[in-house]
Amino acid sequence: MLTNAVEVDNESPDRQSPTAGTRARLTLGWLAFCAAIFVLGIVAVELAPRGSEVAAWWPAAGVAVAAATVVKRNRLLLVVGIVVFSGLANVSGGLPWLVSAGFAVSNAAEAIVAGWWLQRRNGHRPDLECLADMGRLLVAATIGAVTIAAGAALTVAAFTDGDWARTALDVIPSHGAAVLLIVPFVLSRAQVANRSVLETLGSWSLTTVAVTLVFAPGQDLPVAFVIFAPLVWAAIRLGVRAVVLQLIGVGVIVTLLTARGAGPFAALAADGRNSNTMVQLLIVSSALGALPLAVAIAERQRAMERVGASEELFRRGFEEALVGIMLVRIEGRSLRVVEVNLDVEHRLNVRQGDIIDDELCDDDLRSLGDIAAGLRPGEGWRGEMNSNRDGRGPSRYAVALSRLSGVNARMMATCQLVDVTARYRAEIDLQRLVLRDHLTGLPNRVLVDQCLEYELGAAERSGRAFAVMFVDLDDFKMVNDTSGHHAGDQILVEIGQRLAGCMRPGDTVARMGGDEFVLVCPGVATVEAALTLAKRIWTTIDEPVELGHLSYKVDLSVGVVVSTAGSTAEQL
Repeated sequence: MLTNAVEVDNESPDRQSPTAGTRARLTLGWLAFCAAIFVLGIVAVELAPRGSEVAAWWPAAGVAVAAATVVKRNRLLLVVGIVVFSGLANVSGGLPWLVSAGFAVSNAAEAIVAGWWLQRRNGHRPDLECLADMGRLLVAATIGAVTIAAGAALTVAAFTDGDWARTALDVIPSHGAAVLLIVPFVLSRAQVANRSVLETLGSWSLTTVAVTLVFAPGQDLPVAFVIFAPLVWAAIRLGVRAVVLQLIGVGVIVTLLTARGAGPFAALAADGRNSNTMVQLLIVSSALGALPLAVAIAERQRAMERVGASEELFRRGFEEALVGIMLVRIEGRSLRVVEVNLDVEHRLNVRQGDIIDDELCDDDLRSLGDIAAGLRPGEGWRGEMNSNRDGRGPSRYAVALSRLSGVNARMMATCQLVDVTARYRAEIDLQRLVLRDHLTGLPNRVLVDQCLEYELGAAERSGRAFAVMFVDLDDFKMVNDTSGHHAGDQILVEIGQRLAGCMRPGDTVARMGGDEFVLVCPGVATVEAALTLAKRIWTTIDEPVELGHLSYKVDLSVGVVVSTAGSTAEQL
């Protein structure tokens, strides 16, 4: 009934006009809604307890509020249906036309006000998924009941000689109980409880038997509270929708049997109004006891499912991550491993069982304890460190360390490891290519320029000069021409090694290209000292270079210069 109307009303405005089939379903849904309002109104009047002029609860009010809650468009048809057919139901119950019209308009106002309140969720579909939604439903039932009570009181005061205050007091619980019993059925989403058919049938059977026995003809013991037990069972085990259906069933059975003079309320009450009040109290208290419990349990179950899904997502992400991840506990200035993923096992060449609960003491990674101890909860650190644990030589890792901030995780941190060894070695190789001679491995012209700039700055600060010597191999082209470039390269490598071997620690030996070498000698402050060093170099180079069965005699020329104040690298 309501679904068809909702399907039409929720269509976006930019769609084409409804088809003939859609219009037919809308019409049938509206006619079914009107018929329900009319039939339920007559039934409620007929089932009013003896001696009472007001029904214990007015099911038509619950249907009207439920429709006003889910229908967002074509509300005029909704209002027309409520006014016309609830008015006809009142007329059929024996009320005058004017009084029936006043009550009908009040019913429509109740539905619109309560439905508007339930729809105040920024365009979201009203539902019953948490205790906040339950509170919203209670407010809607209250303001709806107050609205109908005000309208009914005005109607009685204007068109009858009746007691308008008593009418208002009778109408409030009657309509409030109807809203609490019927509207939750529409708001609660259908849930399939993971329960056996036997348990479901047992719950329904126990509720039916309990209500029937408590309100059986001739039963006058005040044991209405017995009904709460099976309702609580349903709330805990079967979900919101099942509890709502059982509450509706309890309301129908209690109202029917009490109207026939059965049960403890008919026996204890002196007049119909007291009996009516007892029925209303039972219905409202049952709804207020079972519904919030069912909603809270359903909310808790959804929260547990979300936590479980998050845990599963974390677990899968943790274990299958393409980077190494460790969960560590901060103990002073050391880290104790709590958990690692598969990538860490592979990268550090360990088994998970061997590293868990061990202190992280892997070369430079040990300093992570000092870093973690200096972080505040929620802070992080990023950097690069070395590791030798994989047994394949030094490895380089990019490390991201994050200290957790939860109350129970203040001393915990996550450590991510990304293997950047290939990149690191490529950078070293690239740096070597840029700053080193590819043949001899000695510094090249770029590095010599940097070295000279550094030494000039140091000399300016200290006032101490330094020497630069330029070494050129004489007639080296003849070696290449007679023995080939391969032999020439071997001789250059040998000469470079001899030069490096006869220099002091801290001196720089560089190949400028071809057969030219440069030596930077810090602390050699005079030409005489530089010449002494040059003689030692000449003596070292003067020894022939043996290549296989051939011996090569290499001659060289050495130029010497000592820095002065104002010297530049280019001048030197």
